Amino acid sequence: MSGTVPHTTGSVEPAVTVPTDGLERVPLPKGVALGGVTYATAVLRALTFADIMEANEAAEKVVLTKDGAALVSSPALIGRETLRRQIARLEGPVGQKHDGPLSVAELGLFHPLDVEAIHAGLDRMDKVD
Repeated sequence: MSGTVPHTTGSVEPAVTVPTDGLERVPLPKGVALGGVTYATAVLRALTFADIMEANEAAEKVVLTKDGAALVSSPALIGRETLRRQIARLEGPVGQKHDGPLSVAELGLFHPLDVEAIHAGLDRMDKVD
């Protein structure tokens, strides 16, 4: 059953509507241009366990140490990898859709204000869960 429930964050932010289908639509203040379309909305979803495993694997690399090879993982890369998987799709002004997960290159095109808006949307989703 799809619908929405009102949700307030307890701060001075206006109340937002969080869909009950587990997706969060986030307006992008600057928008991101991909393939000739400027997408103004990101649709976010919750992570699955598979997403977390894939993100961790993508963030691992082998480095050489004085004791030999070692497998290391970067928390920054894990964050990037989980973020790009949580963007289910981007929506354009006249119904265009760009499905996620986004590539690292696509994620790099976002304006910092858009990334901030996406993180705020993910925070709202976490508070509802």
